[in-house]
Amino acid sequence: MNLAHAATLSFFIGPQPGTIPTVSGEAAGPYPGQLDGSSIGQFLCLDGDVVTYWGSTITGTEAHPETKQEDEAAFLGSLLLHDASQAGVILNSFTNPNPGPTYTQAFMNSYSGPITFAIWQIFGTLTPTQAANKPAETQTFVNLAETAYANIFSNPTSALYAEGQSFLQSVWIFSPLQQGSNQRFITAVGDEALFPPKTPDGPVAPEPGTVTMLATGAVLVIVGLRRK
Repeated sequence: MNLAHAATLSFFIGPQPGTIPTVSGEAAGPYPGQLDGSSIGQFLCLDGDVVTYWGSTITGTEAHPETKQEDEAAFLGSLLLHDASQAGVILNSFTNPNPGPTYTQAFMNSYSGPITFAIWQIFGTLTPTQAANKPAETQTFVNLAETAYANIFSNPTSALYAEGQSFLQSVWIFSPLQQGSNQRFITAVGDEALFPPKTPDGPVAPEPGTVTMLATGAVLVIVGLRRK
């Protein structure tokens, strides 16, 4: 079990972007922020039903992911960074809260927004309005996260199990001291070793040490979703 750090620490959410990325009426991650003792400047939140205001400094504790839901959220954060890299998109961060023209609404609608909603769905923190208005791709990302958990993070026989455990130890979850007073946040950490390479023709060709993700009879490829 990964115990939270005993000492309290601070998390700052911001700076607020000049234009806030929005999908289905909600701010889409990653969000710029700063956690005491960490150089990571990109975060996703775990609670759709709680409000945290830009510019807030929150006191709380941190811990590595240790539940199925937390592992899946960590994976989705890494997948978002992977997809952005593949698309040449610069995302919001603490040092660059206004990333500019590469962060398009199309990318938000296809990746940032659905991943944000997928995390909330995984944690059961969608409000009724959010559940009714969630992007159509949300369930696809939920399925990908569940498949990654089954095939990597909870499968000691997987060639990627050790890499997955090492990755989870690089991720932090911040929880406010007063639960429900503010959102919980998770660091977005990239790990390209989790994703198979793409061939020139587009399909995924797993290398030694990689695995194809399988779920309920369908092959789910954990590399940027193809959208026509």
